[in-house]
Amino acid sequence: MFRQIKQAYSAAELWQDGQQPVVYVPQVPIRSQGRTIVRDVLLWPAARDGYESRFFLSDAVQAPKAANWKVYSIAGRKWHACSWKGVAASLPWLDMILAHLRAFA
Repeated sequence: MFRQIKQAYSAAELWQDGQQPVVYVPQVPIRSQGRTIVRDVLLWPAARDGYESRFFLSDAVQAPKAANWKVYSIAGRKWHACSWKGVAASLPWLDMILAHLRAFA
């Protein structure tokens, strides 16, 4: 599953947090409210915090569907995540990233 991400985002890295693989992608362009912003992102492709999968950003994004931001510490770094449900952990990882990005459109 990581190979697809690496093809789309050549700088992507596969990290481990305990036993959990996580995908780090630096400098991802995100379309939000008619403009493009850039954030580092971290995909947690498994259940966490009551969500089927989680998507963390290096900083919050102001968008109508992105609400209830919280800050987490993962891999020694501060990450931001909003309340966005419905992205199944059974999806291919690249599809998960694309589905999570819809929160900011």
